[in-house]
Amino acid sequence: LAREFPAARVRGIYADPDAVHAATQRVGLDPEGRVAFKLGGPRRIPYPDDQFDLVAAIDARPAPGELARVLRPGGHLILAATHGAPICGGARGWLLGRGLRRHGLETVDEERAGTGAFTVFRLA
Repeated sequence: LAREFPAARVRGIYADPDAVHAATQRVGLDPEGRVAFKLGGPRRIPYPDDQFDLVAAIDARPAPGELARVLRPGGHLILAATHGAPICGGARGWLLGRGLRRHGLETVDEERAGTGAFTVFRLA
């Protein structure tokens, strides 16, 4: 992402400290601080309110309130799944969708991609 969008700051979170350390090592020298990683997850995002224009979560069970909290108004959320749909059926999927709508996230686009799919939302 940092290579594709040279003006962007890219932040990653993951629950495993070894994975965060390995990712940080792969970035190497980054004097501008454009790429950084922290411990965290989609249910507890370790960044302040209104921090991001875009949040992407892959194969995650996010907390809608946390996503809305860290997105700036007008920001976008991409939920992606490597298999099936990111908002699956059943009670869990219904609750996630309802939570996203309740926090002001509206669906912009949904697409299949290989064996998975992604959904794009916008924070009103």
